[in-house]
Amino acid sequence: MLVNPAFPDRLRPGDEVIVPAVAWSTTYYPLVNMGLVPVLVDVDLETFTLDPVAVASAPSGRARAR
Repeated sequence: MLVNPAFPDRLRPGDEVIVPAVAWSTTYYPLVNMGLVPVLVDVDLETFTLDPVAVASAPSGRARAR
């Protein structure tokens, strides 16, 4: 897991994670539970996966995971 203390460059509370704006609550809850900040981005309307253009223009350049 990306928050495992055994990993030297793990995600820490306050780190941003890019997630699709269309997803189940179970996508977001574990992130919030670990203190991570979900950054919602648009999805491709045909595939409902992350839109690469939206990811590239995410509000903050501080995201550490996608």
